[in-house]
Amino acid sequence: MWPQVRNLSLIAARRTGTSFGRQQTARPWHESPLRLAEPVPYRTSARPSSSLAVMQIEFIASVAIVTRDPTTSRKLFVETLGLPLEAAAGDEYLQSGKIGGSKHFGVWPLYQAAEACFGTHEWPVDRPIPQASIEFEVENEAAVESAARELAERGYQLLHGARTEPWGQTVARLLSEEGAILGISYAPSLHKPT
Repeated sequence: MWPQVRNLSLIAARRTGTSFGRQQTARPWHESPLRLAEPVPYRTSARPSSSLAVMQIEFIASVAIVTRDPTTSRKLFVETLGLPLEAAAGDEYLQSGKIGGSKHFGVWPLYQAAEACFGTHEWPVDRPIPQASIEFEVENEAAVESAARELAERGYQLLHGARTEPWGQTVARLLSEEGAILGISYAPSLHKPT
């Protein structure tokens, strides 16, 4: 459930004692009457009680922008922002493991996301087109399989169950209501040897 949105103009008028719609002198942002006096609490519903185990996410393994136009995205992320993104020969997937605060950042062509999730070059027309992909890393392959079962038992429709990709990553994916591909994954290359 989204939090209730309030009319900020009316709130500002009440806080400053002015009437709604009355012209005011422009002020610097730090003197604005719209500054909140206290944090606004974020309400969440309690996690449903069940006998299901809680997934143990270790870290965010990957964040990727999903793009319909890899060439235009390359201009923004590589040429304009200067991110050190590279693609393998003959591939349009741009990625880097060298950006501070991120294990992996990528620009994922939509057709490749469709291939990874559905085994076809086209994204299904009956599904929202994803804007991003976020993968949450778990301890091992068995934890990916367990997480996929837990998601299905809680009513989430998976794009695909746990499977191992050619590069060694085990992953299960779903599409969130917000249009993000969410993956529960285990990529051995992201874990330090013990």
